[in-house]
Amino acid sequence: MEKLFIIRTFRKREKGGKTNYRSLKKVYFIDPFFFRVMKIYSVGKDVDDNEIPLIIEGIVGEHLAREYKEVGYLHFKSGKEVDFSVGNVKVEVKWREKERKRYNNVNYVLTIDEFKKSDEQLTLPVSIFLYLISSNKTFYELT
Repeated sequence: MEKLFIIRTFRKREKGGKTNYRSLKKVYFIDPFFFRVMKIYSVGKDVDDNEIPLIIEGIVGEHLAREYKEVGYLHFKSGKEVDFSVGNVKVEVKWREKERKRYNNVNYVLTIDEFKKSDEQLTLPVSIFLYLISSNKTFYELT
């Protein structure tokens, strides 16, 4: 389905930037329309409010994959996970307000509408982030 441009697969990144091809993968639909069609076809129900954060995470992943070559995700032994990793830059998508907290070792936290900047982390809305990376801005220019 990846060759048909229906899904995009993200693989786990290890220390040193190596991609682990044997580990678990994260799979997202390239277009939210495909997600909705498959959900209605398979379950007979439309998209729930609980699934919107997954759709937003897939949109961010798709934009990153189109702009940068080596996009993956990080998973630590403690069970914590970083949604996307591009080089040394880490991006966490938090769509629900109750999930927002301080994240260690994350450069960008993407939310619905929050702006916040600290020494090592930038919190901004998903829409602004997507605009900036699609307008040929690099991660390093955003900080």
